[in-house]
Amino acid sequence: GAFPSLAADLRTKTGEQRRVALASDVTIDLNTHTSVALRRDAGALHGVDLLDGEIAVNSTRGLAQPFVVAAGPGRAIATQASFEVRNLDARVCVTCLSGDVRVEVGGRSLTLTANQQVTYDKHALGAVAQTDVATTSAWRNGVLVFRQTPLSDVVSEINRYRPGHVLVVDDKL
Repeated sequence: GAFPSLAADLRTKTGEQRRVALASDVTIDLNTHTSVALRRDAGALHGVDLLDGEIAVNSTRGLAQPFVVAAGPGRAIATQASFEVRNLDARVCVTCLSGDVRVEVGGRSLTLTANQQVTYDKHALGAVAQTDVATTSAWRNGVLVFRQTPLSDVVSEINRYRPGHVLVVDDKL
């Protein structure tokens, strides 16, 4: 409950990023300050629980064995796809980079295709939106890109990447 990262099999620290080959047909990139638990079914890797943070998944699995990322109250399911899942502050965002990704939350489901994303929380599954994946995925190249983003969100994101904290003390900003 209070410390979900204690159940993690894989973690990254503040400022750390890591690529992990989970199987011959699945790799994940863990962004900074991320905790992931492996999901196994009868000894075989079925997927992961994204406890906190952000991952990018590259899966070339066949239809008989989809890869599942559970995050918050929902899950993203894909076979041959590249996608990202971000689980921060009880809000989850799934972005499809290529292929198709099915997102299931509270009995509802939808399918994302390349350059689409959706957010959800415990209350609702949002609408599908087009996204610029070069901006969304910039973290994988060591870059953060912000466009029309509130300063408080920018500062919060920067604080995930560095020890200490950036503080804005002027309310006018």
